Amino acid sequence: SIMYEKPSQKAEIDLNVNYNDYLIGKAHMKSGKRVEQPFDFSKKNFMNLMEQHRFLIQVMFPETAPNYKQLNLTENDYQFLYGKMSLLPRESKYPLYEDDNHNYDGYCKFFMFGDTREQIPDHIRIYNKVGLAHGFLLDNAYVVDVKNKVEFFLSAVVYVNQNETLNDNTYEYDELSIPFLAALGNAVYRYELKRVKDVLPDLTRFEIGNK
Repeated sequence: SIMYEKPSQKAEIDLNVNYNDYLIGKAHMKSGKRVEQPFDFSKKNFMNLMEQHRFLIQVMFPETAPNYKQLNLTENDYQFLYGKMSLLPRESKYPLYEDDNHNYDGYCKFFMFGDTREQIPDHIRIYNKVGLAHGFLLDNAYVVDVKNKVEFFLSAVVYVNQNETLNDNTYEYDELSIPFLAALGNAVYRYELKRVKDVLPDLTRFEIGNK
């Protein structure tokens, strides 16, 4: 039986997208054929990187946002969200990931661990949202080291496409962008590890037993 039904709606808002800024590459594949034109992203979903960065800060620390920007989420909702954002493949119960060679810890934790198959130490948690498509690699993360009292937000996007052809599944993720984001994350982590802090953060709520 139907519990609730609502007619479809169509947004009439003009988003005023700058068309020229969303033509990427020199060619693209469409229905198995090469088209000698840039790929048009003007009709694709888009969220500015800085907006993503600020939104993650609000999600992790809701009290920093003014009332009119507060999300309609309960404390349980936030805890559920934090758990899923930081969950590693080996920690997942449903779905169950048994292939550690493919579903390794750094699989979607590009900062610091994207280029290694080693396990992420238990005292480090990464709350993030990543993106990977059309040569673009993105990570928007809050990194926490409860052992060494380190925390930082870091967001970055990298585009790699040597042949400048979109939709051909030929991108230099493994060779260039993933190692770069891993190195970037580690550089920021090392800096924060050495930086003298006047006030140490209280990271108790991010310890594994409390997440």
